[in-house]
Amino acid sequence: MARRALPPLLLRLVAATMFALVALPARAGAAQEATPAGSACAPTSVAQNLDATNRYWQALWTAGGDANVGDLLAPNEIHHWGIGGDTQGIDPFTARWKAFLAAFPDITFTVESSFGQGDLTVSRWTATGTQQGAWLAVPATGKVVTWTGINIFRFDCGKIAEVWGNADHIGLLQQLGALPASTTSQPLPASATPEAEAGASPAACEATAPDQNLATARRWTDEALTGRNLAVLDEIAAPDMVHHAGVFADQHGRDAVERTLGALLAIAPDAVYTVDLTVAADDLVAVRWTMRGTVTGRFMGQEANGKPIDVTGINIYRFDCGKIAEGWSEVDGLAMLQQLGGGPKPTKPELPVT
Repeated sequence: MARRALPPLLLRLVAATMFALVALPARAGAAQEATPAGSACAPTSVAQNLDATNRYWQALWTAGGDANVGDLLAPNEIHHWGIGGDTQGIDPFTARWKAFLAAFPDITFTVESSFGQGDLTVSRWTATGTQQGAWLAVPATGKVVTWTGINIFRFDCGKIAEVWGNADHIGLLQQLGALPASTTSQPLPASATPEAEAGASPAACEATAPDQNLATARRWTDEALTGRNLAVLDEIAAPDMVHHAGVFADQHGRDAVERTLGALLAIAPDAVYTVDLTVAADDLVAVRWTMRGTVTGRFMGQEANGKPIDVTGINIYRFDCGKIAEGWSEVDGLAMLQQLGGGPKPTKPELPVT
């Protein structure tokens, strides 16, 4: 049967209706190309993540904080504590959190620097508190202690989904009297006369981009450590750099840093350093790494025993004129000591905080 043509007036009405439907804005909640399929939330900005990180320290870990753990942490948050094993979920996290606050009820955390990239943020902090309860099998001492650490946070849907932490637990235990002070004596002496502090040189150059700084920072791990090529420090580090070496004394000057790294490499000559995570923003870069090797040299009072070790750490580098001007290193020194048969053994839930 032949179709009948629509009347002219009806044709105009249909055309107008179709134009109006095309011109209408997409409805709220419609999928956008930038949002991954299945995502239930929009990504938060670096600024928002940094604000949440600050609340984590000030409202959760600082004495008197009133934060609800569930307001900051995702339900299945994974926490890499450094030593004592990882936890997953709010209840295991809360158990350790409460146990630590019971040991150091007046604890305060001061964030020395923080930065972020994408869904990651970094905090370098100093903690101070009075040990008023047992911690790591150490009875209450009433001593005021101060130690440092670095954390990396990963965010999802505005909440902390994963945390990696490393802190100077060796220094903390030394202050509590649970480890001898000589344990962390540096493997080789630092400069007898410290050179100028990092940053003293006049800035006569343009700042390098974060991706350039990241590439340089990786050379510290890949070439200087795993590759055993300490000469690369001449290319990537400023002559007057300062390195805050965690379990060892601070090193002033590139030559002192090279001597200390050489002594560390001699402890486990077959060690391989793997870069696990990086964050770069402005003049700062954070690198989380894992070191696996066999101990054939003396480390922190422990004789060479041929044991395999698996240790993590986080380094932060500050750049000036394209070279590393200052570095901070937090290593799981206590975990390494324990793997070699030394140091106090952790007893749950009295485990370290990072």
